[in-house]
This record gives sequence, C-alpha cells and structure tokens, in this order.
Amino acid sequence: MSPLLTSTRTVTVTSLRSQTLSAAVTVHKNLGNGSFQVLTRYEVASLSDAVESADIDNDGDIDIVVNGEVDIASNDPLVKILKNNGNGTFAPAD
Repeated sequence: MSPLLTSTRTVTVTSLRSQTLSAAVTVHKNLGNGSFQVLTRYEVASLSDAVESADIDNDGDIDIVVNGEVDIASNDPLVKILKNNGNGTFAPAD
C-alpha cells in the first residue's frame, strides 16, 4: 500500500491487487475515525506488482505510478501514471 498525503494532512491509501487476468489500483480515503472509504478502482496492466505515489507533474497533488506490462518490441518495462485531478479522482496521464 502506498500512502497519499492530502491537503488536510489525512492519509489516503492506495492498494494494488493483481490477479491472473487483471489488476487494479484502489484508492481508500481516510475518514479520520479509524476507517477508510473505498473511492475508486482503476484498472491497470495484469502484470502490475508495485505502486508508488509522488507529485509527478509538480502541481501539488500526489499522483499514482504503477508498473506494468513490458513493451514487446523493446522488452522495456512500462509504467502507468494516474494523474490526480485534485478532487479525489485520478485519470491516465497524457
């Protein structure tokens, strides 16, 4: 799990679950009372096995980075960046 620090200094947790044919990143919002609300599930490559969080685009919001598939032509690993929209949701980066 990878924590995301929000502007109110609460921790939001992302988790990665990989199964045989699919994998997904799930964002859990800290409700501040010892419980977490599941916000959204984002599908990622089936070979994903690691997730990190960082401000990739320097906009002050923490983004999600997930490793994944391998480029068949070059054999280079690929990563997926989920850009923080600033409202609790994420979208694939351009």
